[in-house]
Amino acid sequence: MLASVLQNIRKAGLNTTNEPVIAPTITTATSLVCLLSSLLFYGKRRSIKIDRQSLPFYGAAAVFPLIGQLCTFIALNGGQISVVAASINKKPLFAIAFTALFLRAKEKITPMMLIGIVL
Repeated sequence: MLASVLQNIRKAGLNTTNEPVIAPTITTATSLVCLLSSLLFYGKRRSIKIDRQSLPFYGAAAVFPLIGQLCTFIALNGGQISVVAASINKKPLFAIAFTALFLRAKEKITPMMLIGIVL
């Protein structure tokens, strides 16, 4: 339910601040606070191991979504929500395509998955 109104909430926030750079920063910081809170609550603080080898992956996992959110908020700031939301909601198609491309050996795309994507 909340995911269906997410873009409307974002657009309402942009109407308040009209600054697309602040919005993804707040979104990312809120996600970090929620992640750390849940790790502390469930006692799994040690499940995240940050060392020199994993740091580039954590960095990329932070930078790319931040760029995506920035692009989303810039599009919402300058465009109609009905057009922008339709474009943004194509993210699962790209996730499946990149999974098939980069994780071919570990993740298999089945015909049932493709049917689910189309639906």
